[in-house]
Amino acid sequence: MKLFQSFVIGLIQGLTEFLPISSTAHVRIIPSLLGWNDPGAAVTAVTQLGTLAAVLIFFRDDLWKLLKAGTKSIVHFDQRGRWNSVTVREIKLAWYIVLGTIPIGILGLMFKHQIENDLRSLNIIGWSLIGLAILLALAEVTAKHRRKIEEMNFTDTQVIGFAQAVALIPGSSRSGVTITAVCFWDSRVKVRRDFLFCYPYLLFWRAITRTERSNSTWFRR
Repeated sequence: MKLFQSFVIGLIQGLTEFLPISSTAHVRIIPSLLGWNDPGAAVTAVTQLGTLAAVLIFFRDDLWKLLKAGTKSIVHFDQRGRWNSVTVREIKLAWYIVLGTIPIGILGLMFKHQIENDLRSLNIIGWSLIGLAILLALAEVTAKHRRKIEEMNFTDTQVIGFAQAVALIPGSSRSGVTITAVCFWDSRVKVRRDFLFCYPYLLFWRAITRTERSNSTWFRR
């Protein structure tokens, strides 16, 4: 991969990752418009290392609190009767994030080959972008937002988890499908919480594509 191409791919990833417009789709589409080959899922995963770093740095305080809360729930479980409401809320959120990763873990491993090959078709990406845009618009109009984030339960985590699993399809934005799902589910997830849910997603996606890096022609140019 040439230095200029690397810069363009990284720029696209950085500009689109935190918007509900699918960074993966744009990393696939724009190189095609420029006459380049498909960078591949491995290149996308590598560029998302920057996203991982950005989330880690920006949300370091939140992530540290959740890590401590999760650890406390295991190490000091016998003291649960003395936990205050703030501690309980942080512990619940920490474990809900873990539980919300289960669907993407299962489906990601089951359909790894299709995600990295068949589903990177420009036709599929195009229809995914259109379909999600329509659903997101409908969700924004119809959402009641009656349920607060504090009322989140196990079912909510799985709704978010399956929504994020849909985002494994290029053209389906992770934040976009998550926002759409919780709006239709009549819930209210703050942007801050949504990005906390994205960290396990990015870690998992990076992990399942690590073996493909050496096979990508982009890394050998």
